[in-house]
Amino acid sequence: MNHLLNSSAATRTALQSAVSEVGACTDLSSAVGQIQAAVNQRSTEYSQASALSTSALADGGTVKADLTAALRSSLAADRDYLSWAQLQLTQGCVPAAQSSAYNAANEADQQANAAKEAFVQVWNPVAARYGIQQESASSI
Repeated sequence: MNHLLNSSAATRTALQSAVSEVGACTDLSSAVGQIQAAVNQRSTEYSQASALSTSALADGGTVKADLTAALRSSLAADRDYLSWAQLQLTQGCVPAAQSSAYNAANEADQQANAAKEAFVQVWNPVAARYGIQQESASSI
């Protein structure tokens, strides 16, 4: 579980950096590649979470359900950011506030953050019980 959460945090950090580049309309080709890599990694993380056995954890079923929901929502947001980045690359830069693709990505990101918050509310008491690192929604 910790490995998966650490991987998700690293994916989020890489994605945020690439999204910032796209927003600034700098090095778009590289940023699109970075976002694609984040989408691929998030897809792997979602698959790993779906395959986790959490039956030994207190509230393991809820932990797994909330984690997979958070990662599924994050993957959807990441894909939306990729679509936006690809449009910026192929059709020229449009300010984020004027881009429907960016607005869709931002909305999906807000939904992902809400799902992460729901996961953290379930995970942190379990983590505390077992002496495992607690998380924040912004860290996964």
